[in-house]
Amino acid sequence: MHGQLQNYTEAKVMLHNAMTQFQQIGDRLGAADCLKILGECAYMQNNNSEAKEMLNNAMTQCQQIGDKLEAAWCLQILGDITHMENNYSEAKEMLNNAMTQFQQIGDKLEAARCLRSLGDISHMEHNNSEA
Repeated sequence: MHGQLQNYTEAKVMLHNAMTQFQQIGDRLGAADCLKILGECAYMQNNNSEAKEMLNNAMTQCQQIGDKLEAAWCLQILGDITHMENNYSEAKEMLNNAMTQFQQIGDKLEAARCLRSLGDISHMEHNNSEA
């Protein structure tokens, strides 16, 4: 466990450095991608509030750039975090929106993953006919 924590710490330092470099050269997508990965790292360390803040910021940046795929990924991860926090109605809304975005892009795999998460939520809500 200690080794994993050290790896996350090292990864976060590198990602922050990379994000700064991307910002300095004007690569907004590279910076947003680093922010998304930092959000995922925070989520893996059970720091949901930090993860959600980073992912929301990354999603906003991706939307401003026009990168629909990265924005949808951020929304999907946010939906999964919200699901883990047992906030099912908000998670369903996020995952439905992410699924729609993936479908519009043509990413069937990620759309299916959103649908699977939606099925998990329905099961958790004991709504077996919907799951």
